[in-house]
This record gives sequence, C-alpha cells and structure tokens, in this order.
Amino acid sequence: MIKLYSYSIIASFYLILGLFVMLFPQKALEFIKLIKEKKWFFAIGIIEILLSFLILYFRHETKIPLLITVAGIMLFIDGILYLLGTKILNETFDTLMEMETKTIRYYSLIFLIYSIIIFVGLI
Repeated sequence: MIKLYSYSIIASFYLILGLFVMLFPQKALEFIKLIKEKKWFFAIGIIEILLSFLILYFRHETKIPLLITVAGIMLFIDGILYLLGTKILNETFDTLMEMETKTIRYYSLIFLIYSIIIFVGLI
C-alpha cells in the first residue's frame, strides 16, 4: 500500500512539474532564477536522493523493475549533482535562463516521460 501511495505521489509531482513547465515556461524560468539566487541546490539534492531511495526500495514490486531501477538511479545521480556540482549547476541554470520558451517546453518532456515511466510501473 505504501508503494502505491509513494509512487503515485512521485509520479504526480513530476507530471505536474512537467505540465507547469510546458504551460508556463516564463514562470518556470523565474523559479529557476529563484533557486539559483537562494542557492537551494542542497535542499533539492537531499529531496531527490530521498525520492530515489523510495523509488529504488519498492522497485521489485513494480511491473517493470529494470526501468524503475534506471529511473531511481538517474534521480539519485541528479541529487548527488545538486549536492556536489554547485558551480556546474550555476552555469546550467544560466544557460537555461537564456533559452527560448519553445526550448524550455521541450525540456518539460523529460519530466512528463519520467512521470509516465513511474505511472506505468504502478500498473
């Protein structure tokens, strides 16, 4: 039961995030700027690592454990990068803020695909 709730919450979060970035790219860029200015990289990294542990813990109870394992490892690596790669993240965020809204919308597909993978794992 916990697996169902945790996967649903994580997948819903990424679905909402993807839709938000796709529908409101300017607001997403403002949020990215806020993250960069406030230096919230550490908090985001910790959250992503915790979510990855949750995904990896229940991976064998899903229909596609290999794909869920890959998704969990990718999230873990991303969390580590947020913790250790502050300089790289600053440069990446600067690059994101210079992109056109059309390109930002393409990036939202990453979140949407990630959420679909997790939802499919629940079925």
